[in-house]
Amino acid sequence: VDASIALSAPYNSSYNHSGISWTGSKEGTKEMPFTQIFCDHNYANTFGLQVIQGQFIPPGLKWWGDWDESSFGLVINESFKKLMGVDNPIGLTVYYGGGYKGKIIGVVKDFNFKPLREPISPLILSFNPEASFNVYVKTTGRDKKATLDYILAKYKEMKPDYVDQPVIYHTVEDEYREMYEVELRTAGVLSAFSVISFLLVLMGIVSILSFMIEKRTKEIAVRRINGAKIRHIVRLFSRDILKVAAVVSAISIPLCYLVLNKWLQGYVYRTSLTGWIFIAIPLLIMLITLLVICIQVFLTAQKNPVASLRAE
Repeated sequence: VDASIALSAPYNSSYNHSGISWTGSKEGTKEMPFTQIFCDHNYANTFGLQVIQGQFIPPGLKWWGDWDESSFGLVINESFKKLMGVDNPIGLTVYYGGGYKGKIIGVVKDFNFKPLREPISPLILSFNPEASFNVYVKTTGRDKKATLDYILAKYKEMKPDYVDQPVIYHTVEDEYREMYEVELRTAGVLSAFSVISFLLVLMGIVSILSFMIEKRTKEIAVRRINGAKIRHIVRLFSRDILKVAAVVSAISIPLCYLVLNKWLQGYVYRTSLTGWIFIAIPLLIMLITLLVICIQVFLTAQKNPVASLRAE
């Protein structure tokens, strides 16, 4: 269990700046945009940030309200370090908007602090209690109601003047759902259409095969009278159907791949498309087709061949 105060969470930060420079920087870097997160010393522990150089914000660190350059420490991410082009940025002074400056005390491993549609950009983490409006609490995840009641009770105990004010709270899951609302809605719609399409395909396969086998009942009866095994009849009927299914799959698989790949291009960080899913679905449909043919042929072949010929 950990807690931290900060301006924003490390997965949804939008406090952007420009006009930055540092010891030994070139003139062009001043136009580079960067993001800043105001937080406290426990931010890294609460959200699991990995410090790869130096240290994170220590307890008792001063902030720019009463800082001097030697005590106002900044933590940067790997992307900021790459922008600086130095192996060890610890101790270098950074200057940015409003005359603020501070010394770099640590570097954290890159993490996505914006939606996955955007690349990871340079980031500064610094201590500023007056701009840290949110409290983030990491719990065990067990007994959420009791945990929330305890947190709210402690808040009212610490802030008695605000007991009548509503406390706005939400979970990380809530924020992710809000960030990716469009994607989640799209995924839901696509899933529903996929299930419906799959069911329609199966219904179509069953209907077409039933109609085809019914029309060829006489042929099945003749073959049975001549001693043909059921497996031979199944092979005969399935050969043409499976050929058509293979041709359709050969056309549809590349199209599906191109459409999905085009959609994923809108995200800087995205999953890779694996070929097995494009192969598994057509194979499943072919397997179901073969199963339906087996059942239909078996049921038809069990009928009296003479009766089938008379009916024809």
